[in-house]
Amino acid sequence: MSYFLKFLPTLLLFFSGIVGIVVVNDREHNSSSTKSAWSSISDLYIIFGIFVAFLAGFAIYLPDRAFGVFGEQGAAFEVLLICGVIGSLFYLSFDDQIQRKRETATLILLATAGGALLFVSVNFIELAIALETLALSVYGLCAANLLSARSSEAGIKYFFLGSFASLLIFYGMALAYGAYGSIGLLELGFRIESFPPSLLGKIGFGLLFLGILAKFGAAPMHYWVADAYQGAPVSAFIFMLTVVKVTVFGALIIILRTIAPNYQDLSDSLFWIVSVCSILLGNLLALRQRSLVRMLAFSSIAQAGYLLAGLIALENDLRGVIYYLAFYLFAVLGVVFSFAAAGLKEDQIISLSKLRRSSPLLAVFMTFSFLGLAGLPPALAGLFGKFFIFYPLIAKGWYGLVALALLGSGIGCYYYLRAVAAVYFLPIIDNDLTEGDRIKDMSDNNNSQQVEIAPYSVVAESANPYCQPLTIASLAVCLILLGLGFAPEAFWRIFS
Repeated sequence: MSYFLKFLPTLLLFFSGIVGIVVVNDREHNSSSTKSAWSSISDLYIIFGIFVAFLAGFAIYLPDRAFGVFGEQGAAFEVLLICGVIGSLFYLSFDDQIQRKRETATLILLATAGGALLFVSVNFIELAIALETLALSVYGLCAANLLSARSSEAGIKYFFLGSFASLLIFYGMALAYGAYGSIGLLELGFRIESFPPSLLGKIGFGLLFLGILAKFGAAPMHYWVADAYQGAPVSAFIFMLTVVKVTVFGALIIILRTIAPNYQDLSDSLFWIVSVCSILLGNLLALRQRSLVRMLAFSSIAQAGYLLAGLIALENDLRGVIYYLAFYLFAVLGVVFSFAAAGLKEDQIISLSKLRRSSPLLAVFMTFSFLGLAGLPPALAGLFGKFFIFYPLIAKGWYGLVALALLGSGIGCYYYLRAVAAVYFLPIIDNDLTEGDRIKDMSDNNNSQQVEIAPYSVVAESANPYCQPLTIASLAVCLILLGLGFAPEAFWRIFS
């Protein structure tokens, strides 16, 4: 019975995806332009997917469930996974970039099934199936906008990047099996402790780390990550920044716990290099961006670096990195939901200036989320998240890594506060701008430099924008962030 319970959330999500493949019609019903925000959520299959995700979330806490090498803390990762998929499915209901929403919802559920399988994996075969089920579905999500050449390009680029990463992972698994003669993760850990480290094993685990880091979007394996994020529809963008990050980070922890302690020096050295590269490169590249999506994409590389730094000081307690993942997931959802609820169609940072006139409440929500990502009050969740990452590093003597991470955090504060300044201090853009208009970027120190933006357009605003579903979702996400910041001990009690 416990074996069945182990896979119950995965089976719920997988069979709901199969229902989508078998039952859903091939043709989508075209929604009219007069369709209200609430009626756009009437797609019953998307509601069914959200309901199944909730059921999977409840199934996580059933007694006698096992979580492989994670122990009981695997439940926390699966809860974050379910939160990410619910956010993606909820936004999908309002995403006018996707023509076939129910097929896209099917891909989201199948990808989430792969993620749920990963956290209960006990051998290389289950781990490989989980990662590839996730990856193959995400390739389709990136190209879900059938009318956009950029979306197709994003799908192709992410496919090549993911295929290269999978090649490294499978080859590393093969070498690790050749070195120790086992595919079971726990048994492999026992054999590594019993035998001296071998060159074949080092190469195998090194390739495994590199492949998973490439899927994680960490530098220097970050090529095409920003292009894939920018070209993907917003629903896929949310899914990649939340569910994919949580799942691949879980795979990193699985491999790290498997090879410890014999290969600890190898993993620490590799993570130190990759975390520093990710933090500095991600923040410096995000600093140059004028597109909100590309800024968040490069920022995700930096956030990956902070999480990798947290793994260096990892003991048996995962609560610090889980807390950081939780705050980052909800902060990203807050930014994207606030931006979408305001009806902004082009993603230039300068266009955020319209928020303070059309939707001042959404401006507050977005500001709170940006402050959380920057780690500044009153969004204390980001501040505590970085503290839970840096304090164990200081205790173990990694002063150089902490100093470089703090430098990267300072750079991150600048571009997050630049986005906040765009909301409150840049001139408000009028709706009658045409293509080719040039607006001076007031956030640049050089006033002679100009930035060309796309045509500005907004969706039809309702009489009371504060009653829109996405606005309510933004409020809910900000309240969760507020709770994470002011009551972190409640988070510890839930996931202890």
